[in-house]
Amino acid sequence: MYLSPAFSYNSVPLPRIEIHRRKAYGFKSRSGLHLLSAHTVIVLDLICDQDHRFEAWFASSDAFDTQLATGLVSCPHCASRQVRRLPSAPYVQTSSHSAPSLTKPDPAAIAARLVDALRSAASQSEDVGERFAEEARRIHHGDAEERSIRGKANQSDVRELIEEGIPVLPVPPDKEDLH
Repeated sequence: MYLSPAFSYNSVPLPRIEIHRRKAYGFKSRSGLHLLSAHTVIVLDLICDQDHRFEAWFASSDAFDTQLATGLVSCPHCASRQVRRLPSAPYVQTSSHSAPSLTKPDPAAIAARLVDALRSAASQSEDVGERFAEEARRIHHGDAEERSIRGKANQSDVRELIEEGIPVLPVPPDKEDLH
């Protein structure tokens, strides 16, 4: 099946965040952090005067106000100190609440869902049969209407398509096609 080219994401460097936690099994730290029984952190959505949106972690809303008033809050993109809080529902995490237990994903179930999704996409595409490589090139070069197609191609044709920058994806056959 022919796939349209994927877009690229602009990577934005994120600031390094360190979180100090209480040591496990009752070990006492020299810093005194072991004395804290509950750690509360809120995540706030912020924006600077240059319209750069970012989020930051604070102990409380009052801690944000205090740090903002003393000039300790700045934009990680442009270092502007003209920052304001965006309306949001802050997420509060305390150590007294346990994290929800996540079930371990079943690799076989994930693979089966992926194969089903590929087959579903293939069933909704146009079958061009043995003309797959030729038609994929025509679509890629703009000589034919852009659409999803499926068909048959040998290994060398697939390799050439990939080398030409034409994205192709092998689709496993249906169970009915195997017999």
